[in-house]
Amino acid sequence: MHLEDVVRSDAALCELVEVEFDSSLPTVLIRDTTGFNDFIFLQGDEALTFEAQFEALQWQLPHVNYDVLLKHLAKPYVEGIWG
Repeated sequence: MHLEDVVRSDAALCELVEVEFDSSLPTVLIRDTTGFNDFIFLQGDEALTFEAQFEALQWQLPHVNYDVLLKHLAKPYVEGIWG
């Protein structure tokens, strides 16, 4: 399986997740669009790591949609916190 396939598969599993990334602070807000789970909020080192991973993926997969990359990166947090 290629990296792009993994990214798209992870994003599909996070279909009901919305991710807002603000690079100026940096912060990341991960939201369950069904309203069932609480928000996941990243700041500080976690948000900086998220940003670095996002930038690396953008460089490796420039043709993959921004939201797909964000959802892929949010998947471990979603699985770990929301189970």
